[in-house]
Amino acid sequence: MTEVSKKIVRTRFSLVFLLAGALVCLGLALYYGLKGGGQPLQVTESSFESEVLRSDLPVLVDFWAEWCGPCHMVAPTVAKFAVEFKGKLKVVKVDVDKNPGLSQAYKINGIPALLVFHKGVIVKTWVGALPEMAFRTELQAVFASLQ
Repeated sequence: MTEVSKKIVRTRFSLVFLLAGALVCLGLALYYGLKGGGQPLQVTESSFESEVLRSDLPVLVDFWAEWCGPCHMVAPTVAKFAVEFKGKLKVVKVDVDKNPGLSQAYKINGIPALLVFHKGVIVKTWVGALPEMAFRTELQAVFASLQ
C-alpha cells in the first residue's frame, strides 16, 4: 500500500468515526428532546395548575410572547437552565397571547416576566431581560432560600 493510499484510508476511517459520533449525539439529543430531557415545557391555562402549582419541584415560569424581542433574548438562557437544573427546577413557558387568563391572574404587565413558584406560591419575580450571570445569581439565591 502506498503512502497516499494509507492517508486516504486514515482519512476515511476518521470521517467514519466523526460521522458515527455525530449520529450518536444527534440521536441522544432527539431522544432526550422527545422525552422532555430538560427543555422548557409549554404550559397553558388548562395545564398550569397541574404543571406549576402542584409541582414537587420549584418551577420557573417564563411569561413571553412571540413578538417580544427581549423574550427572545432570554429564551436561550431559560432553555439552558432547563437542562442545567433538570431534577432541581422545572422550567415552563406561558405564551401570554394564547393564555390571557394566566397573564391577568398573575398581573403580568410587562414581558418577559419570570416567576419562580414553590409549592404553589410565588417566591421570586423578575421582569425584563437579565444577563445570564445576573439571572443565575438570582436563581441560586432562590435555591438557597428554599433549603
